[in-house]
Amino acid sequence: MPRDDLRELRERVEYCRNEIPRLASALKAYSDQHFQLREAMHPPHRAVEARLAAQIPVHCREHAGQIINGLRACLDGLACRLAERNGQTTDQVYFPVSKDLKSFGSDGRKKIKKLHQDDQDKIAALSPFRGGDDLLFALHEVDKKRKHNILAASAGMNAGQGLSNGYADFTLGMPGKQLTTDWQPIMLMGPGTHGRFNFSFDIVFSEPQEIAGRRVVDVLGQFSGRVSDIIGLFDSP
Repeated sequence: MPRDDLRELRERVEYCRNEIPRLASALKAYSDQHFQLREAMHPPHRAVEARLAAQIPVHCREHAGQIINGLRACLDGLACRLAERNGQTTDQVYFPVSKDLKSFGSDGRKKIKKLHQDDQDKIAALSPFRGGDDLLFALHEVDKKRKHNILAASAGMNAGQGLSNGYADFTLGMPGKQLTTDWQPIMLMGPGTHGRFNFSFDIVFSEPQEIAGRRVVDVLGQFSGRVSDIIGLFDSP
């Protein structure tokens, strides 16, 4: 039977999870309206160019940041509940996520020293540091950077049909190259090339490296699942 002292945390995770489809709808509405394509000449190539008619709106960035912060805060809340189970105060108690194993062994351990040793060992077994649980580390990092512009726009080519008499190079399929409000080529076609191409448009994370270039909505779903799983480790009598 689930522990009553973790009920609020479970509800908060569920709230964050339910916000993800709302954010997804807002991002789709934005992309449907503001992703633009055109053909242009880049001698000796023909090119498909793309741009954003407007930047990703503030309300979408804020909504994503609120979901991220809500999930990260649930982990700190978990550490506090575990300290209380051990008859301790919650002062200076946090769920540790460190830049590497060495940092976890020093600073990270200090943040959970008020927890029962069994609970400390469970958290340590999660490898909450870069190079250990990279999804957990990414959640921590993106929460730290959520006041910056961590969302970016990316184009992708779904399929090409009827390609003949030449070549076509998709130029925007590498990490770190995202769309802006300026026209830029996303595909170059050699002379005499003909074909039909389908393009997709997504909002992705620009950082940290563990999730850079990955769809925001997908990663948020993975974040919520990871936090839920971690809480579940401490949710039985």
